[in-house]
Amino acid sequence: MGMWNQRQAITTALWRFLDAAGVEKSQYLFQDAFPLINFSTKIGGILSKRCRMPELGRRITVWGIKRRYRYFIALVGEVKQRLE
Repeated sequence: MGMWNQRQAITTALWRFLDAAGVEKSQYLFQDAFPLINFSTKIGGILSKRCRMPELGRRITVWGIKRRYRYFIALVGEVKQRLE
């Protein structure tokens, strides 16, 4: 989810929502994956939302994520290792 410059405010809102829903803090973990997002994924998001070209934007976004997929898998592995 894009957070622009509102990262702390949105994270705090998510924490409060989960707390209000009765979800224990030990049941979730927020991990910043933004550094893994490449330029094409960002352009796809801009085309989808700001330029109102969702079909083109989604295709570019998916293409960009597929190119970086192995890094997302590695991140999940690292997080799982830290939790063990």
